[in-house]
Amino acid sequence: MSTKYTIALAPLDAFGHVNACVGLAQTLRDFGHNCVFIVNQNWKNMISGLGFDYQIYIEKHKTDSKDKFWIEMMRESANILMLSPFEKLRAFEAPGWPPLTENVRLSNDKIKLIIDTIKPDAIITDTFLTIPAVVSAGVPWIDLISCNPLYYWTDPRLPPGGSGYATNSDKKLWKEFINEAIDAYSDSWESYNKWLQSVGAPALQNKFRFSNPSPFLNLYMCPLELNYEDIAPNDPELCFNIDSMIRSDVINNTTNTFEIPKELSEKSGKLVYLSMGTICCSDLALMKRLVSILSKSQHRFIVSKGPLGDDYELPDNMWGRNSLPQLQVIPLVDLVITHGGNNTVTESLYLGKPMIIVPVFCDQFDNAQRIVEKQLGLRLDPYLCSQNELIDAIDRVVNDFNLKAKYELISQRMQRSDWRTKCVQIINKVINRSKNATNDS
Repeated sequence: MSTKYTIALAPLDAFGHVNACVGLAQTLRDFGHNCVFIVNQNWKNMISGLGFDYQIYIEKHKTDSKDKFWIEMMRESANILMLSPFEKLRAFEAPGWPPLTENVRLSNDKIKLIIDTIKPDAIITDTFLTIPAVVSAGVPWIDLISCNPLYYWTDPRLPPGGSGYATNSDKKLWKEFINEAIDAYSDSWESYNKWLQSVGAPALQNKFRFSNPSPFLNLYMCPLELNYEDIAPNDPELCFNIDSMIRSDVINNTTNTFEIPKELSEKSGKLVYLSMGTICCSDLALMKRLVSILSKSQHRFIVSKGPLGDDYELPDNMWGRNSLPQLQVIPLVDLVITHGGNNTVTESLYLGKPMIIVPVFCDQFDNAQRIVEKQLGLRLDPYLCSQNELIDAIDRVVNDFNLKAKYELISQRMQRSDWRTKCVQIINKVINRSKNATNDS
């Protein structure tokens, strides 16, 4: 590549979004670009440890524990999390928008100063909110969508994100869901939209969303087998699908290889990995419920226990730690039981391991439903499923050899995929087009 560009990345202050931006930044760096992260203080050690430059946009949380925040949030939401996706709109999601929008208001001026300092040729965001400093920077801004694309898009051909509705379900339900979200979010949306315009940013286009699609390029992460292109095809020049966003430093790591603990390796039964992600595992009651049910299974389990792992014990057919190297664990197991976050779903497909998805909130419902629609696994309610339902589901999936063969083919295809080259090419094209337009004017 002849031209080296400086590209800024501004992810939402959450692991999944930071992780996705890191995966993309590693690819851009491999092709010669200089990547600079604009992040909260909490992420500087991770970013610098991977060899990237960074700028801190807010330091007020530098002594706070992210685990403490999620633990408290999940504790306060204990009863709410058992509600349906529709009921969660008002009870769980709507209260989350004010702190998110307030964070942008507080940090926008600092982000603008950082952008003016580093003078990037393009900016990549992975957030659910318009950041005025980004969209008004005078360079192409590219939206990276690391959640299920339904949770971000608003396409009448597709069910609304976060609903978990099937693509062939009653569209009246879709409309009711959207109307409920608009009503539930209205106060936060109106306030944020008014503020955006007061600082020179474009008005929001849709009352169901707190950001607009990028007019330059939108990248979304969705394995081809789960993509919605069969229903709602997109212009790849404006909306490009990244097949997988797995960090190269993790997938290529050959050190500290995880081994099955002796207390499990000597037992019989299939080996199952239970992971509820970085947030859902903070629901202590839920983790205890799942562990109690799975203790009745004939199979063996590796459990990612989460930040409250010291508060509960595992039975004899299980072994776990509060934190595990997930991409080293998954290749060794026969099945993954997961909340359905985009990272774990993509990683399981990439590594050829069938899934049972037990969604808790947001786009996890959409990922779970899409897995079912594509006949690639099962979906259960982690709060309401019975012991027999979950144990029977495990037996069905681990003994489904046709499903295993499907996953092996998907894994082979994903590992051969050349999305990285194509993605960098289209980003280069966007930057070059912008520079040419500036020179012509």
